[in-house]
Amino acid sequence: MVTRTVDLRSDTVTKPTEAMRAAMATADVDDDVLRFDPTALSLETELARITGKEAGLFVPSGTMGNLISVLVHCDTRGSEVILGDISHIHIYENGGISTIGGVHPRTVKNNKDGTMDIASIEAAIRDPRGALVYPTTRLICLENTHANCGGKCLSVEYTDKVGELAKKHGLKLHIDGARIFNASVNWHQAETAAHFIGPPVLEDGFTPRNGSALGVPVHRLVQAADSVSVCLSKGLGAPVGSVIVGSKTFIAKAKILRKTLGGGMRQVGILCAAALVAVQENVGKLEGDHKKAKMLAEGLNKIHGITVDVASVETNIVYLDIEENSKFTSEKLCEYMEEHGVLVMSESSSRGMQSGVVITKLLISFPFGLFLKDTKTLVVGYSSRQSSLGSGRITKYLSCLNSLHKFSLGMLFFQRTLQVLLFWSSFLWVVASVGACFGAWASLHAHHASSKCPK
Repeated sequence: MVTRTVDLRSDTVTKPTEAMRAAMATADVDDDVLRFDPTALSLETELARITGKEAGLFVPSGTMGNLISVLVHCDTRGSEVILGDISHIHIYENGGISTIGGVHPRTVKNNKDGTMDIASIEAAIRDPRGALVYPTTRLICLENTHANCGGKCLSVEYTDKVGELAKKHGLKLHIDGARIFNASVNWHQAETAAHFIGPPVLEDGFTPRNGSALGVPVHRLVQAADSVSVCLSKGLGAPVGSVIVGSKTFIAKAKILRKTLGGGMRQVGILCAAALVAVQENVGKLEGDHKKAKMLAEGLNKIHGITVDVASVETNIVYLDIEENSKFTSEKLCEYMEEHGVLVMSESSSRGMQSGVVITKLLISFPFGLFLKDTKTLVVGYSSRQSSLGSGRITKYLSCLNSLHKFSLGMLFFQRTLQVLLFWSSFLWVVASVGACFGAWASLHAHHASSKCPK
């Protein structure tokens, strides 16, 4: 009997903590459209300082934050933005940059690590001399961490190179930093709260850690960017919202677009209060999420019928493959996990466009987000904010999956046995039918022969 349900659909299904709810109840608020809400201003100032930018702006969602950022940089219809072919902006944001902004997306293939080849980016930039017939390139977009590439982190060195390329051609650089704290987390784990609030100074020659979150302060990760969107409602656990940051001029234009898109919310300090708690209290917990994701990946990889590239697990997302000869599918896995109090969600995805395969995702969040490729690939995006999950509970869920695999093997044996029985019963039925037909023919022949005999 299930006594507790663990929601594994995504790291977006987090619930506000008691501290967040208390902060919301006592938040100092005013009209944010008129720019008088003190709590909203505090959150925006905090995020601007953490990212090393001049100003910030709270928006209802990451999708709106990315849309506003693209439209500020591409303020002329017919502009073009260069972005990854499986980036969130291109795949999951309803084509808003085109339908609303008249901005043309020019995609470059994402590598497995979430990057785009620098040479390919440069080759995609339109020659200004062809402005009569081509869109005008104005912006490059990166995503850090890259969700569809398994939560991979983009390094400082790579981001700086893209920034240099953008400046060389007079372009802007926007970073979709929905999970930027996941990329940065190990640095903050080692720093004091005061150092976290004010951007620490990065020493020359700093080398990011390999095989995990980068251990680099957020402001350094986004130093080359002209704008960044930071989501607060994923692993950090705030109930609503993102903050976009950039120059004062950028934010001034962004405020107008936020109002145009219906994102101006009056006493928004109630939401910003929870987000402030999330930033102040939950960033340090992200490293624990990453460790549990790695533990889960290692455990899953030991189950016969499942393979995981454990070395590729850097943050809170894990991709696993169910072998082709396995008899359990996404539907069976959903049903089995639900019976054991684990909620998962199957949905359509285009992550497989890298290989030309359309993917079906099963979102889990252990509190992971697990995704299925062709009903054969699972992804896990971890956040410990919606429920706690220790090593014992991970072992329990691995045991559930192992039991499912053993059950599938038993069902396979039963199916093969049934097939053999059906074959022989069908064979015997055919033999009996042939024998009966032959007997009937012989009887009819004998009767016909006797009818011709002279009396």
